[in-house]
Amino acid sequence: MKIWRIPVTWQCCGFVKVNAATLDEALVVARDDNGELPLPSESEYVDGSWELSETDTDIIRECYNKNQKDETDKEAQQ
Repeated sequence: MKIWRIPVTWQCCGFVKVNAATLDEALVVARDDNGELPLPSESEYVDGSWELSETDTDIIRECYNKNQKDETDKEAQQ
């Protein structure tokens, strides 16, 4: 059997602490459009969020698996 690198994506949920005068302002800051807030130190997996990031086998083979070929029947029998 060969080992394949398959890209996957999943979601986590957590909490960030935001300094703001109002809740509306805090929501704007928490959107973090500039990518400045640190990731939450505690988070949990969002059930059902696991999915393949890419399904195109040509892209997966080339970009993540160094163009590794599929195993042949002869290789599998050894």
